[in-house]
Amino acid sequence: MNILEWISVGKVSAERDDLLSKYFYDNGVLKTVIDSRSSFLV
Repeated sequence: MNILEWISVGKVSAERDDLLSKYFYDNGVLKTVIDSRSSFLV
């Protein structure tokens, strides 16, 4: 038996996952980092 037949691993890519936005919590830190002129990588 193939393990993928009885276990759900989600969509193949994040772009196709309809629930992707539900997996993250926005605590406001990202906006602070984006607005900072010294930050360049998130």
